[in-house]
Amino acid sequence: MKRVLIIISLLFFIPTIAQKQEAILYLKDGSKLKGLAKIEDHKIKFRLNKGKKKQWYDHQSVIKLKIKG
Repeated sequence: MKRVLIIISLLFFIPTIAQKQEAILYLKDGSKLKGLAKIEDHKIKFRLNKGKKKQWYDHQSVIKLKIKG
């Protein structure tokens, strides 16, 4: 029973941890954005703060992505 509870709790907590990775996104136009990032399906899901609207970026508009931690 204890193992089942641990597995269930991991399934709920892992996606929330992935959304909270602080990152710096360097764009090809020379700008730099600080916020929260996650990589999904070869694209970057980025938002400035938790609760803000998410934006998608691909390799054509990004030079570099630094994820802290």
